[in-house]
Amino acid sequence: MKPEIAYQIQLAEAKHVPLITDLYVRSWKRAYKGLLNQPYLDSLSYEDKFKKWSEYITKPGQGAFVAMDGEKMLGFVSFMPYHPYYKIDNCFYLDSLHVEPECHGQGIGTALIERVLAEGRKEGYPQMGICVVRGNENALNLYLKMGAEHLAVREETFTGELSYADLLLWKL
Repeated sequence: MKPEIAYQIQLAEAKHVPLITDLYVRSWKRAYKGLLNQPYLDSLSYEDKFKKWSEYITKPGQGAFVAMDGEKMLGFVSFMPYHPYYKIDNCFYLDSLHVEPECHGQGIGTALIERVLAEGRKEGYPQMGICVVRGNENALNLYLKMGAEHLAVREETFTGELSYADLLLWKL
């Protein structure tokens, strides 16, 4: 059994962007290997994603929460009011969840999801959605275990090739 990790969940600030960016790029390259177009994964760069995350956390109504152990970030979750691509009205959207590999199985991902669910409720949304790349069974199982329900299968082409994703929804 792994020793319990102490951490605090807090709203992400500009000082967290380098940590978020680093984990995001590493996590995508690891988690989606064999599931998504490899040239797309190889093209993911810290520089491009740093700009994305710097802008992301400053837009009204969206942001991220980070799980911190002192100055070390153990994971993060990002959210936005809705994702227009998925055409679900009045829906909060869990955009990204990433936890350091050595922290998997410690409840950090669950705590981050619970924090975003609470944020969605606080903001008055009746539901929250997430899209999970097909084949990412660990993530899919976690979300289903936490009460999300399967809504649809979507075709995705953001990597330059056709892939599929499961759209899940929580009632808030």
